[in-house]
Amino acid sequence: MKSYQLEIYAPHSMESWVSFESDTPFGAINKGDILSVASFPDAVINEGVRVISIEHIIWEKHEVGVRHKICIRTENVDGNVLLKEIGVWN
Repeated sequence: MKSYQLEIYAPHSMESWVSFESDTPFGAINKGDILSVASFPDAVINEGVRVISIEHIIWEKHEVGVRHKICIRTENVDGNVLLKEIGVWN
């Protein structure tokens, strides 16, 4: 069992879209960041989502140690807005 979990929720949903586990901490993700979701299940190639909230859950599990779960809530970003925000299109 890995110590770090990252769970990303579908836009405006409490339903988990994808989750990842790691032995090392994930890089910083901030409110307002754009996430490319092209490789996520059921995503369209030019879709992106904006992070609208982040929740950290930290707990200790017997015989495993401290665990850290990051829950990312998102909203849809229009394809044209996405291209503009990442600097591909002015």
